Amino acid sequence: VGIPFNKNSLLEDNQDIYSVHLVVINNIDFSIIASSRLTFFHRWEDFPGHRWFNNLSEDVPGPVATIGRLVVDPRYQRSGWGKILDSICIT
Repeated sequence: VGIPFNKNSLLEDNQDIYSVHLVVINNIDFSIIASSRLTFFHRWEDFPGHRWFNNLSEDVPGPVATIGRLVVDPRYQRSGWGKILDSICIT
């Protein structure tokens, strides 16, 4: 299922080109139930928030990945979709 993409979207950022987007779609009306983004970076320094972790005692080797933009439709919140998407990204 294609998801409309607007090049002028305020939600677009430069991480999207390095990302995998996971989407859970309702099989009756094809609406989006939940989505998440898994972004890959070749080097730790490429990760936008790497400075938040300046106190780490060891270097972090690349590549690294981050999970972000987890969104669940309010009608389906607390039904486990967030945990399912997170577990897919982590494993």
